[in-house]
Amino acid sequence: MNTHHLKETITKLEGPSKEQIVFYNQSASVALDEFHDDSEAVMTFNNQTNEEKMTLTWDSDFSKAAMVEKIEITNHGGVALAFFVMAVLLDYNYVIQSEIGD
Repeated sequence: MNTHHLKETITKLEGPSKEQIVFYNQSASVALDEFHDDSEAVMTFNNQTNEEKMTLTWDSDFSKAAMVEKIEITNHGGVALAFFVMAVLLDYNYVIQSEIGD
């Protein structure tokens, strides 16, 4: 079983700034820490062509003082996981944000 770190996205994905990716990763870390110990979880990622079971790890050693609102943590954390799937698992290397309705 492969092990991946959420920070792999930082070096694989272009478009957003590295700082923005780190922020999103921190949001995902806060959310994941609610349900998983030791900053890791065994996850299964599925898409139409394959299924991959892996250990996903993340950094949790940062201040969470300004990361309390669950809706924002969920939104930004979901973006981090989407970026991870795109960049690390599916090997896409660039993303831009579209406006809702586009």
